[in-house]
Amino acid sequence: MNTKRVTKSFLCVSLMVLVLCLNAVGVVAEDLGTWETKASLPANRCRLGVAEVNGKIYAIGGGSNIGNTTNTVYEYDLSTDTWTQKADMPTKRAYFGITECNDKIYTIGKRSNTSNYTNIVEEYDPSTDTWNTKASMPTNRDNLSLCEINGKIYAIGGYNNTGYIRTVEEYDPTTDTWTTKTDMPTRRGGLGVAVHNNKIYAIGGYNLSKAHLSTVEEYDSTTNTWTSKNSMPEKRINLGVAQLNGKIYAIGGINSGYKSTVFEYCICQVKSSHNFNRKSTTYV
Repeated sequence: MNTKRVTKSFLCVSLMVLVLCLNAVGVVAEDLGTWETKASLPANRCRLGVAEVNGKIYAIGGGSNIGNTTNTVYEYDLSTDTWTQKADMPTKRAYFGITECNDKIYTIGKRSNTSNYTNIVEEYDPSTDTWNTKASMPTNRDNLSLCEINGKIYAIGGYNNTGYIRTVEEYDPTTDTWTTKTDMPTRRGGLGVAVHNNKIYAIGGYNLSKAHLSTVEEYDSTTNTWTSKNSMPEKRINLGVAQLNGKIYAIGGINSGYKSTVFEYCICQVKSSHNFNRKSTTYV
């Protein structure tokens, strides 16, 4: 008998069996995803606002620095990979809040130079390509965070001439009115916010007394109350925050340099189980 041939055949069969077994239990090659370069934004800018309405992306305002802000608006069509310039936003601005509500985009607050903080509210209707000025936010500020719950917009935290603030104000687009809500426990700006089950999670940020923050506070819009939650493992400002399938993801940010860390926050029914888990960071 040819021992080498038998050994080789045995190894081949064993490898095939191993592959079949791994597939049977759902162990497959990891899909790392792919990046693709798309059509460039027609103008260079940072500190802009971005929102999505009906499958199209809108890049609004921003600028190259605080003293060089813009009010231009570009619409990106994914199906054609093209940008189209739309009606200018009435006010040039950067460091403003932006959110979508009922198929319209709201831009709120701003800073146009080192001391000019405003409460301007403007509404953009993509279906008509028109802007309308709405009732001003009660508190001037920039570096605020916005989110939407049940057709109402919440403006949270930020910074103005008094320093970092903890103000929370609710805007109702149907009546064009503002209502002051319970203050956030911690003064801060540059925080991230996410929404889950009619609750807002305010994460991280910055203030002068505590510098970079890992603070997590939960706002219940049905009871108008705040509750402190487990802190994020790292302190950071200007992070990205998103909610997916009942979990919140805190991504990147700044603290003694730019961060690539990603943390996952589990929103569980048991209070003691509200925890962050560190996710892997991949460098390409």
